[in-house]
Amino acid sequence: MNYSSVELANLLSGKLEGNDNLQIVKPARIEDAVEGDVSFIANLKYIDFAYTTKASVLVVPNDLQFEKKISCTLIRVADSYSSFGKILQLFNVVAEEKKGIEQFSFVDSTAKISENVYIGAFTYIGKNVSIGKNSKIYPYTFIGDGSVVRDNTIIFS
Repeated sequence: MNYSSVELANLLSGKLEGNDNLQIVKPARIEDAVEGDVSFIANLKYIDFAYTTKASVLVVPNDLQFEKKISCTLIRVADSYSSFGKILQLFNVVAEEKKGIEQFSFVDSTAKISENVYIGAFTYIGKNVSIGKNSKIYPYTFIGDGSVVRDNTIIFS
């Protein structure tokens, strides 16, 4: 599902600077983003990417100042890191329906896996791990020995 830039700004209670009618297709890393993507800057070491990214929208801190012209639409927020987490969750609604254990995952025989759990490909689940019901563990994630993942938890690599 696509969202407009103004819908994302409203979701984040952010201030929109730029085009309020852009259609956003998916979230992406700032260095890999293309037109139709939304990305973010939470750490200033990524600020140079703001000048070259192809993302349509960037979520940035309220006080971030740019030295050069930015071509993307900005959404200014108090906390860009947690705000981008909300965007990831919004775009993840369809993926939340996933269940089961994908191929190429390792799940130790002592692990306790509850109902309606999703474990993505290339995930490692160690000894005596407990994974609560309705949890989603996305590909390339490491869950170490003895870890407890509570009900309804979502973990990305």
